[in-house]
Amino acid sequence: MNIYFIFPLIFMLHELEEIAFMPGWVAKVKANKNNWLTEMIPEISAKNFTLMVLEEYILLLIITLLCWWTKNLDFYFAVILAYNLHILFHIGQAIIFKGYIPGLFLGIVSLGLVSWLIWLTVDYVSWDKIFVFLPPAIIIIVVNLFSIHKWIHL
Repeated sequence: MNIYFIFPLIFMLHELEEIAFMPGWVAKVKANKNNWLTEMIPEISAKNFTLMVLEEYILLLIITLLCWWTKNLDFYFAVILAYNLHILFHIGQAIIFKGYIPGLFLGIVSLGLVSWLIWLTVDYVSWDKIFVFLPPAIIIIVVNLFSIHKWIHL
């Protein structure tokens, strides 16, 4: 099996941890009104959060299939690096909140696995192209996240 099809599996492991624990964690954090950061976290039902994850996964599968079909490993690496930045963001959140953040444990595991995948295939990519593709990949992901958050809270 190649990197195109391993990454979506690793991604979903992290997302399943978030699905399992995010709604309860948000409710618990929102109940503790001592932290100004809690105001920035939107309330979300388990159903809506799961729908958001499903939409993200479908988008990832579409990107995966397009990159696989066109043999565009450079753009795919940019997407994977954007995912790794997302995991580093979770680690930062855990430090700020001084505790567990849903997705943290499997995010750290996936960060290691994805880094290993990158190491295995690093000879097949152009880092110059990856760094050109990285900003658009991040923009696609961020715009998608804001869009689905807005859609869910309509």
